Amino acid sequence: MDLRPELLPPSVSRARVEELSREIDRIETLFHGADRGAAEEAVAAFAEATGHDCSAADFLGSAGARTREVFALEAVRPACPRVPRTPSTTSGFSRRTWRIPRPRT
Repeated sequence: MDLRPELLPPSVSRARVEELSREIDRIETLFHGADRGAAEEAVAAFAEATGHDCSAADFLGSAGARTREVFALEAVRPACPRVPRTPSTTSGFSRRTWRIPRPRT
């Protein structure tokens, strides 16, 4: 099936994916070491560089959930746009209880 170009994921360079794979490996190693502060700083820098919201769980849990290469590929692509949440605009209609009249017998 041929898709329109705007429906395809953006192309990424193999070198960039490999670079991020190495960085992911380095951050995992920091978490398993004694310097947790350096690991948290590295995660913040990674998130800033990629534009994704990353946490320690992304790096520590990535081995079981996805390969390092898949994680790097997700990180190198733009983050999904978020739709801002708006306050509820209901007028109370949904909170009312309506009584249905019983049929007369």
